[in-house]
Amino acid sequence: MHARTSSEGGELEDTCGGGGSGGAAGCDGKQRRILANRQSAQRSRLRKMQHCVDLEASLVQLTQELGLARQRLVHALALRDQAHQRNAQLRSRATSLAAAMGADFWRGGFV
Repeated sequence: MHARTSSEGGELEDTCGGGGSGGAAGCDGKQRRILANRQSAQRSRLRKMQHCVDLEASLVQLTQELGLARQRLVHALALRDQAHQRNAQLRSRATSLAAAMGADFWRGGFV
């Protein structure tokens, strides 16, 4: 379909910009390209929106995983601290026992 519009001076203008030499086929080709470009732009916008949705979902998941990892870290640090305390207690006890038994025990000379 060859579209023509009226300009301010009352003259009809070719909306395809072909000046009448391209005919209806030139107009249809331009309209198809315009439509194809619009559709391509719409698909691009939809892909971008989907990518944003995917990123937001990943953010939620990673935030949850980070919270769990922090909880596990706190628990592991608490266990480490308990082990250090127990180790210090055992060392103190071993020192006390060694002092009580005397130096001969540690040299292998059971009296």
